[in-house]
Order: sequence, then C-alpha cells, then structure tokens
Amino acid sequence: MTTLFGKLFFADWRNKGVALLFAVGIWYLAYQSEKRSVVMKFRVKFRPAHSESSVEFFKIVGVKAPEDGEFSLAEGGERSIEVVIVGPRKQIDKLEGEEPPVFVIPVDPGPGQQIHVLEQEDFEYPRGDLTISKISPLTIHSLQEPVRERIISGLGDQISVTEFDHSSSKEATEVLRPSSGELKIRGPESVVSKVSVGLSVPMGYGSGPVEREIDPVVFPANDPVIEQTVEFWDELRERWVSAKQPPKVLVRVQLEVNQERFPCEQVRVVFQLPLTLVACKVTLREVREGSDIIPVEFRGPKIQIERLRAQKLQPGGITLSVPPPLRFNRDKSESYTFTEDSLVLHGFPDVQVVQHEKRREERRAFWTYDVKVITEKEGGGG
Repeated sequence: MTTLFGKLFFADWRNKGVALLFAVGIWYLAYQSEKRSVVMKFRVKFRPAHSESSVEFFKIVGVKAPEDGEFSLAEGGERSIEVVIVGPRKQIDKLEGEEPPVFVIPVDPGPGQQIHVLEQEDFEYPRGDLTISKISPLTIHSLQEPVRERIISGLGDQISVTEFDHSSSKEATEVLRPSSGELKIRGPESVVSKVSVGLSVPMGYGSGPVEREIDPVVFPANDPVIEQTVEFWDELRERWVSAKQPPKVLVRVQLEVNQERFPCEQVRVVFQLPLTLVACKVTLREVREGSDIIPVEFRGPKIQIERLRAQKLQPGGITLSVPPPLRFNRDKSESYTFTEDSLVLHGFPDVQVVQHEKRREERRAFWTYDVKVITEKEGGGG
C-alpha cells in the first residue's frame, strides 16, 4: 500500500513540481490582475483661479451641491467628495491603506454663482491603471464675491483692560503698532463690512506701564466665512495673513488712580509759628473774629477720599496745618499769607488740598493772617 502511494505521489516528481509552480504563478497573476473597485471620500477645497491680466480677484463665500439647500463653508473650507475608483486588486489594496490628500480645485472666477463639473483630472487621475468611474456630487456651485479692502480705524478705542480694580483705578492706553492705529483688511464685499476687532489686556499683575503684543479677537468670532476669506495686512512682516491668525497689535497700558473731589465748607486750620520768647496772637482775615474755619476742596484717590469723609464726621473733624512763614519777624507784628496747596493734611499723603469752588469763583488768590507780637508791657496790661 505504501509503495502504491509512493509511486503515485513521488514518481516523476520533477515534472509535477514544475507543473505546480506554474499553476500557483498563474493563479497569483490572475488574482492580482483581477479588477475591483473601492468607494473613497476625498477632501477638497475650491479656489477661484486668479488671472494675472485682471486687477480684480474673487473669494468664494459658499459652496453647495445641486441637492443642497443653501450655500455654506465648512470649518477649514473642506468638502467631502465621494469617488468610486476602479483598478487592479493589488493597486486598490494599496490605495485603501493610504490617507487621501486634500485636493485644491481651481474654479472659474466671477461674481455670483459659478458652476464647476468635477472630472478625474481634478483628483490627478488616471493614476497608473487606476481610474475614477463615479464622482458624487459631480457638479459644484460656488458663490463668489469680488475682494475689497477696508480700514479698521480707532484701535485705541477697542482696547479693554481687565483684571484690575475699576473702582480705584482707570486705564490709560495707547496703540504703538501699527503706528497709524489702524488695521487694513481685505475680503469679500459683504463680509469685510461687518468685521471688527477687540483687544483685551489683562492687568492683574501690576499697574504698569506695560507694553504688550495682543492677539486681536476678530468679530463675529468663529465665523468660518471670515476665517477663510478675510485677510489682515501685517505691517511688521509686510504681507497679508489669515483672519484666523491676525497680526499682533503692540499696546502700552498704564493704570492711573481714580481721582475724586471732596468739597468741604468747614475745615479747621492750625498755624505753625517758629518758637519765640514772646507770645503771639494769630487772626485770620475774611472769617468772623476768633474763627479758624475755612472752606477747601480735597482731591485724591477714591479710597483715601472715602476715609477723609469718614474722618469729617468724627469729633474734631479735619484739621489742616499752616506752615511757618519763611521770614518771620519775632520783634514786631506782621501780616502773612498762605494758599490752599501749601496746607498740610497729615495721614493722607496722596490727597491734594485745593481752592474751594466758591473761592475760585470769587477769584481769590490767597488767605491773609495777622500775627501780633504781644510785648511784656501789653501782656502785663492784659
């Protein structure tokens, strides 16, 4: 039995081996050359072709297939196109493992709607033995508008300083770049007209002054049409850049203390005189005899002014010191003057003392006070 099988399988083994080899080769070639198809989704972007002979060029503001309801632009500007590719199995198998590229397809420029019929050549086919047998959608409608330039002026007014105490401070802002305080943009007519920018500067870490490069926030925000069709002129790099990454704006910001006014009708003044060996009597003119009360106005940071208002209500109220005269005569009576800005307010270093509004209206320049030196004879007679 063994001999029979041995004769059957091993007799003339060289010829049988060659026949088997040819059979496998024929099968392999037939299998690999077998035609098959695959459905793939290509990502495409449409761009109007620009003619060098034309000074006007266009931007696409929307695309749609015939079955779509409205024109639209997807985020990134890409649209999915379904294609059926036919070819040898080996090439199809290899194609399925590849990531399809993004195809940029030029379309005829012009205002309004333009129609483009997709062809194999748009996707760089035929490729080897591969061809495209079907494209869906086959027809693409593009909505185009001519590109226009526009100036966004008054950038300084768009600066918003955040993260600081608005009750006690105010901001002083300045645009350093672009030096014109303007941004030049370009895009479709209906789009650029509604574009604006905002400049947000956080100041929580200090009062400044600081110079910072700010990324403008483009409004309306996250609008795919604006991001894909509007460009900003970058003054520093001297080229147009996408609205998705607009050029930085250099600003200077400094926080200034909010000043507040506190008119006060009755404030007591105390006269500081040099030390003398004789007694002196001080009389303030323009007030009733024996009075040392005058009207003044205080100006300073809101927090300190609030403290000053509270002190006014306390027993003793507010007291101001009149500094000693520069040249004081110890031997005889003299008259001296002082102005409100020379008065000393202890405990409030940032508060200024200025003329009361009533005094300003009366065009008063200064206060006058008399210092009478009391002699020993006058003192004994008293």
